[in-house]
Amino acid sequence: MPNDTTVTKLHEMKLSIMAQSFRQQLKGTEFAELSFEERFGLLVDAEWTSRKNNRLSRLIKNAGFAFNGACITEKGIAETLFYDLVQQCRDEGIIIGSTIAIDSTAIDAYEAKQPKSKSQETGNATWGAKYDTFRNKITWFGYKIHLAVDTDSELPVALEVTPANVNDGDMGPVLVEKVASQAPKGKLAYILEDAGYDQLKNYGVAKAHGAQAIIPLNPRNAKEPPGFYNKCWGNQQEKIGSKINVGVAGKRKAFGRIR
Repeated sequence: MPNDTTVTKLHEMKLSIMAQSFRQQLKGTEFAELSFEERFGLLVDAEWTSRKNNRLSRLIKNAGFAFNGACITEKGIAETLFYDLVQQCRDEGIIIGSTIAIDSTAIDAYEAKQPKSKSQETGNATWGAKYDTFRNKITWFGYKIHLAVDTDSELPVALEVTPANVNDGDMGPVLVEKVASQAPKGKLAYILEDAGYDQLKNYGVAKAHGAQAIIPLNPRNAKEPPGFYNKCWGNQQEKIGSKINVGVAGKRKAFGRIR
């Protein structure tokens, strides 16, 4: 059969992963809806990723920390070390922690790309999409790292890694709770987030910890802000403006509403 001949030739050219992926495409009905370019792209990605991973594995093995690195992560030692370091920076006055900014960034996965319908079932790497500052849509296959950063020192104070399709707004409360659990009571004053966090739960968690959420209005969620945030526009403008480096006096539209 022509397909068997193609697979054989791929093996002869030492493209075994591409051959394996080609067989999977022939058997899997989920690939039928993809165009030729998309299916071919998946084949190339699978071969490229496999070679990249093999090279990385060789480097890690030669470095001698493959097993130890896995143990550090699985036992939670890496996370403990991170938060211990954050606390030391707080104790030394390096991290102030009164104003934090929350956002996420993409992490590409070093593994074979899969169709969205299949990858979302694994709980691991999947397809994600977001818009950059210039409203250009960015897509990737992998994960997201969600970060809370101290705006004074520009150092991270909390983080979470999730599959790429997890909504930023859902992770806002998780990060705020982590920050609040470390910070002295009453220390957290302002939480800066972009329009992707314009959800009631993000205002609520900020209020619960005595902080002010500063979030641009998301046109898709165009509603009146919660009543308990309709305040402090007057005498706090100058103080908040100096924190986020924008001229906010009479410029509500420049960065959204303060709630």
